[in-house]
Amino acid sequence: MPPERSALRVQPFLDSGAQARLRGWLDGYRPLAGVPDELVRPDGTTPEAWLRFLGALAAFPSGEFEDRFALATRHIRDSGVSHRIYGDDTERTWPLSPLPLILGEDEWARIAAGVEQRATLLEAVLNDVYGEGKLVAEGRLPAAAVTGSADFVRALRGVPPSG
Repeated sequence: MPPERSALRVQPFLDSGAQARLRGWLDGYRPLAGVPDELVRPDGTTPEAWLRFLGALAAFPSGEFEDRFALATRHIRDSGVSHRIYGDDTERTWPLSPLPLILGEDEWARIAAGVEQRATLLEAVLNDVYGEGKLVAEGRLPAAAVTGSADFVRALRGVPPSG
């Protein structure tokens, strides 16, 4: 049995109607087996960021957030947010959910660290490719991957990147 995801414990400022709505949403929610789920962690708990967001939705008077979701969906459609699948002649309305993906502070920190790590790596590779060329000389990067790339500007070889 997963731990209780009670709205009362986390959202004590909500009135009784909002608490009941939030509890009903969470207690009745079951993730699909084997499918990653942002609302419920593998241990059965709900992330704090999701509880705060759902608590804010539950605080709307009954029916109001449904009206707001309908308005957002209509706005997406009326704004022409659409896509076309390669080979199709018809544009399709983009199936955007009015519910955002909620990321907590810890998740953002991991994403930021990963982006920083990759940017640092990319800068180091570019510095080497346009500088000393050790990665190619040592066989760690195929020369054809560099010189065969349309993005490689041979004239900039030896010019230090501006940062």
